[in-house]
Formats: sequence, C-alpha cells, structure tokens
Amino acid sequence: MQYVVSVAEAQEHFPELIARIAAGDRFVIARDGKSVATVGGPPMFPTTPEEIAAGDAARVEFIRSVVEGHERDGNPLPADHPLREILARGTTL
Repeated sequence: MQYVVSVAEAQEHFPELIARIAAGDRFVIARDGKSVATVGGPPMFPTTPEEIAAGDAARVEFIRSVVEGHERDGNPLPADHPLREILARGTTL
C-alpha cells in the first residue's frame, strides 16, 4: 500500500518508516503538499543480468508455445510474423 508523509514526519519517524518499507509499504514524501520522493521496497522488476536472461528465456518459451499452438490448430503464423522473428533471434529479446 502507498502512503503520503511529510518530510518532517519522515525525519521524525525514520526507523518506523524503514521498517514499514521493509514490510512492503511504499511512501510518497511531500513538502508543502507536493510530492518530492517516492520510497518503497526492492524493485518489482529484474535487475541482475541473470534475472533478465531468465525472464527473456521464459518469454521466448511462451512465444514458442503460441506459435506451436497456432501450427497445431492448423492456423500457422506467416513466416514474416513478428513472433517468428523473435524465435529466430533466440533468447535475446
């Protein structure tokens, strides 16, 4: 969940703020009613090369299953279809 706190509140309750961020909360820090920062837990997207490669491989496998499903159903995708081009490149998206 996301909450709004003032700069003064964030400074005064910093240890509690950090504990709540660690538990998954997100905060908008505001000064004079205007947002100046958003803080939260770890990023919700892959950040390491290994995580990115694993995600790419999973997406390529999904695309492969879509293409094969079309073929199995007697409705193959055209040779120049973008999904076929992705498969031709391999696991790099």
